Amino acid sequence: MTDLHQPTVERLADTATPAAVLDRAKLAANCAHMINHVHGLGARLRPHMKTLKSIDAARIAIDPTHGGIAISTLNEAAYFIDGGVSDV
Repeated sequence: MTDLHQPTVERLADTATPAAVLDRAKLAANCAHMINHVHGLGARLRPHMKTLKSIDAARIAIDPTHGGIAISTLNEAAYFIDGGVSDV
């Protein structure tokens, strides 16, 4: 699991695969859109971290009025709890 703040390669062509390559601005905009949409429905978002598996992505995706995430395994729960997420 890598840090979204520090790329590990300088060129996309040099990226080891498999790899998730994210546009941080688009991720943030999409997460904000989803949070606002769900709030408009009178609910709170609990994003699932199965695909991203990144504490940095979780911090962007977490609904600040809810704070919770969904995960798939106990290892993922331990990772996110170690990263400071208290509602898993």
